[in-house]
Amino acid sequence: MASPSHTAGSVAMDSDTKRGPVLRAARDFAPGDLVLCETPLVCTAQQDPALKSVDARLMPHVLALQQICKSSEAVRQEVEGMTCPDLGHTHDIIAEAGEAARIVFAGSGMFGAYGWARGVSESSLHRCAVAFHVHALQYQDDTRALFSLGSKLVHSCIPNTHYSPTEGLGRHMALAHIKKGDIVTTSHLGLLHIESTPRRRAHLYKTRLLVCSCPRCSGPDLSRQLPCPHCHPRDPKEPTVPEDVAFERKPVHYVVCTLKPKDEDCPPSPDAFTASWTCQICARSFPDTKLGFDLDMERQLQDRVIALDPSSKGMDWDELMQWFMACLHTLGRRHWLVVKMNTMMSELLQSTLRSSKQLTDDEKDRYSDELIGCLSWIWQWFVDARCSPLLYSEAFLTGTNVLYRLASHGMKLEDFSLSCCWFYPWVQLLKGDEAEDTQAALQAIKHASKLKGFSPSVANANELLRDTLKGKGNEIFAKGEEDQGKFWEAILWYSTAVFVCPTDAVLYSNRSVSFQKLALYDEAVRDAVTCIALKPDWAKGHFRLATAYKEMGRVAEAKRVVKDAKKLAPDDEAIAMLVRQLKKMG
Repeated sequence: MASPSHTAGSVAMDSDTKRGPVLRAARDFAPGDLVLCETPLVCTAQQDPALKSVDARLMPHVLALQQICKSSEAVRQEVEGMTCPDLGHTHDIIAEAGEAARIVFAGSGMFGAYGWARGVSESSLHRCAVAFHVHALQYQDDTRALFSLGSKLVHSCIPNTHYSPTEGLGRHMALAHIKKGDIVTTSHLGLLHIESTPRRRAHLYKTRLLVCSCPRCSGPDLSRQLPCPHCHPRDPKEPTVPEDVAFERKPVHYVVCTLKPKDEDCPPSPDAFTASWTCQICARSFPDTKLGFDLDMERQLQDRVIALDPSSKGMDWDELMQWFMACLHTLGRRHWLVVKMNTMMSELLQSTLRSSKQLTDDEKDRYSDELIGCLSWIWQWFVDARCSPLLYSEAFLTGTNVLYRLASHGMKLEDFSLSCCWFYPWVQLLKGDEAEDTQAALQAIKHASKLKGFSPSVANANELLRDTLKGKGNEIFAKGEEDQGKFWEAILWYSTAVFVCPTDAVLYSNRSVSFQKLALYDEAVRDAVTCIALKPDWAKGHFRLATAYKEMGRVAEAKRVVKDAKKLAPDDEAIAMLVRQLKKMG
């Protein structure tokens, strides 16, 4: 049996009433810490000539059963004892695993083709095949592996660890601060992480028989925001949004979809939910039929975008841009299809830039700027959706790799250094991965550090990067009165700095006032509360919270909080002015 010797004592087995066996953190973890590292319990072979006659549908199950049965009896019993869906349930995975189990059992006699399964019952084979399918993770060279402890990790669409198979080990690194006793979670979505709740749930149910109920799936679907039909009405004859709304050149109010169970007693499935859309600002709610355009348009765009292949020789920039603009003007910039289009444009730009010998210097500069723009757009979407961009790290690392290779051949160094500032935290957290892209990105960071004057000391790197990002946010915030879109951009820089240094109270204060400028008071309150928790004796945090409460009309709470600010800074004129304003409000 495999044991996580590299991380002994870092996690503890437990049982949860809803989830069954789980792993809990046995100590606190910071982002980038190695939480779990273990060798596989069992791993499938790439192929076996002896199984060439097996139906392609059943091959994954037969390969898994072959390795399970060839392992020790203890391993087979452990796999059979893993949490498994009801084998009587109607689902393709269970049916195909059952068919594979029947074939293997029938040929498991002394002279049968599947003699390695001799002595194992058909029901045991069926259960092992299903357990392997729902718990195994991608491994090396297109194989899949089942881990003793890794199989106990709970799926979440906002996981607190990131899985990567490295040097024969399954590694799970912390994406966020994990407290002792927290359930350790992972994600089975890969690049599908950006998609809407219905699509994520459908994929998980199809591949893992799992109906996800994580906070992201059970809360507002921030992957699928649409411009509010009341705040930004559309022309019935032309159901697109104006360009200033599509590009967020002014404050845009969005409706978000929340899925609620149709019936608490019905069996779990992705279809057992009803949708309700609510504006985050005007608080109006809408059914699917009152969104200002037919959701069939969303489905049509979705089908078309999913079918696009930027790697095909016939695909060009103009065609991708056409579909990007169609998604943007129909759905707004916070819909996952728009970030999907940015990803595909990024892939095409990377492919073009890799053949840089055929490009002029002007073309290299233009395409590099476009690539940085696409990656920055993807980054901002993750900030808006409030989930970790690390889950989409492949796009950032490969993009940084391309930019690094170009920088070494004379690309504009200022733009290159800026792009490295964006992606530095991602590389820091994934630096345990020995992939070529990660190593190239690390070299890029070192190169940018020299250009920007970063200290070569690793201990100081995060603080210096934080100051760079915060300074950029402050610079852009100052331009917000002329262009409110700058407040969004400032929020993006502050959010990046928060990711690098999540315990800096000043960053939350700065982001709180940026949210206030956009009338996003719930977000402003959240950041002000965090600021106070981090630095309770700092008057500005209390001032930010009191100001946000005042703008929300929560006068009594504002008065209570501003008293704390006044005690901490009795001579502060801004606080004194706020006290006077609140007195006038009653």
